[in-house]
Amino acid sequence: MQRENLDRQFSGKVRERIEAREIRHLSVFALAPQPLLIELGRLLGDIVAADVRQLQREPQGWAWPADGPAIRYQVRKAGSGPGPVALVLALSATVTDERIFAALGPEAAIWAIEAERPHNDIMKRSVDLAEFRRQLRSMFKLVMAAAKTWRRLKGENQLPKVVQGVTFRNSVEVTNTPAQNVA
Repeated sequence: MQRENLDRQFSGKVRERIEAREIRHLSVFALAPQPLLIELGRLLGDIVAADVRQLQREPQGWAWPADGPAIRYQVRKAGSGPGPVALVLALSATVTDERIFAALGPEAAIWAIEAERPHNDIMKRSVDLAEFRRQLRSMFKLVMAAAKTWRRLKGENQLPKVVQGVTFRNSVEVTNTPAQNVA
């Protein structure tokens, strides 16, 4: 419901003004839950210049500190496994492969961008955000290039089933019939 509201508000109040060139720059203050911020980022894309701001806890404020240690990222590329694909962005906490396998199955192909020392409030400098954006775009290109060799799930909107743990073989959902349940 929040996503639909964001889409409606964006279309009515922002997209039209961007297309009419009334808006040439945006400042985005990250106050919403992450899924909505991701959706807003998708809606904005690269159509208009934007500054992204996060409330800093120490020192408190919206300005990006100029100094501080750089975030070091580790990038992991998945093999060519037959399972579902997971993209892990581990910045504020570590995400173990076991959690991914529990959700997607043991054949999940895991691609990851992981901060060397993840923690809350990790994104302190605008150059760190720029580097993360560069890493993420690079990862998307790698995943898209690899995706050309992947099998597709037959049918529409199969991702929720994958997340729920439904098994697919050769792109088709595996269903248990009563005869299969008898041992």
